[in-house]
Amino acid sequence: MIKIASRLLADTPPISVTVGGILYHPEAVMLAVKPTQALAGVREAVQAATRTVAGDQKPTDAPLGWIPHITICYSTADQATEPIIKAIGQPAPGCEIQISTVSLVIQHDPERFWDWRTVDTIRLTASAQAPP
Repeated sequence: MIKIASRLLADTPPISVTVGGILYHPEAVMLAVKPTQALAGVREAVQAATRTVAGDQKPTDAPLGWIPHITICYSTADQATEPIIKAIGQPAPGCEIQISTVSLVIQHDPERFWDWRTVDTIRLTASAQAPP
């Protein structure tokens, strides 16, 4: 997967996104990453590499669409979001960051153990950046 994804991402420069806004889920609290479309090409390349290795040519799409995010904490039980929202308060203003790597991770044990290990990382090349 890394070789295929590296080839597909060879001309992809680091991508500027804004992190901000809090997303709530009964099992997690996350920071939103926007604009969603900024990372669409990276997602498509990673999915294409995965489909090639798995021998599955069907497109994969999340039922509610893809929501790029940074998870800041998980919960081991479903719970109401209102107390979490009150505890966190108002979100801080957005912060611009650059996504410059994509990592292949392997998950050990059941999902709720969140025992992930990085297998390899692809660096998005700064030399491929388009002129301003």
